[in-house]
Amino acid sequence: MPIDARVESADDVAQIYRAQRDLGIESALLVVVPVPKEFEVPAEELQIVLTTALEDAEWKGIVGPALTPFLLTQMAERSGGSTLRANIALLENNARVAAEIARAVV
Repeated sequence: MPIDARVESADDVAQIYRAQRDLGIESALLVVVPVPKEFEVPAEELQIVLTTALEDAEWKGIVGPALTPFLLTQMAERSGGSTLRANIALLENNARVAAEIARAVV
């Protein structure tokens, strides 16, 4: 999916939000926040633990709502906790950026 715009600050996101609102555009605004660099898991390692966890889930017949918790647990174990640390850091980063955007919008 193509990216319509890339911005680097909460103020920029707030400006886009206000412009959409002022123009009467009723559309979602998706903000994507990266995992902080110091918590990134190398792509090769991530692919290996994900593939292995998916294979294990298939072998055990785990599907539906049980799949995501199973995958997250397996990936955390297989990566020595690095995927769990990355997910926690991402969650914290999302909350920080959301708060910055909220302050900028008001």
